[in-house]
Amino acid sequence: MNSKSPVVGHLVVASHNGDSQTRVTKMLAEIKQDKVKSNVVLGQLLGMADNVTFDLMTKYNVKNIIKYVPWGPPLETKDYLLRRLEENGDAVRADSGWPLVKDISKTFYRRFFN
Repeated sequence: MNSKSPVVGHLVVASHNGDSQTRVTKMLAEIKQDKVKSNVVLGQLLGMADNVTFDLMTKYNVKNIIKYVPWGPPLETKDYLLRRLEENGDAVRADSGWPLVKDISKTFYRRFFN
């Protein structure tokens, strides 16, 4: 192996916690090596913590975000989603989507009426 070209892996930081994702975003901003930055992706389960995703994109201009969708036999997929919901119920609270709706409304108004 050539020591001049180190092996760089890929990392997905999957969390529904906004503080954790913001902290990772700020840590990545301090890293000077673009190759390292481009190999780190932030992710959340589709439908959970969509407000966190929106904040990362709008407030921090993060472009390396993925939303993942479980795929497989329905019974196993349902069991997986129920476990995620039990573990991260706060990520789908009824009020957690309200800030997202407000921000989208503001953006819509600004783009079409200004």
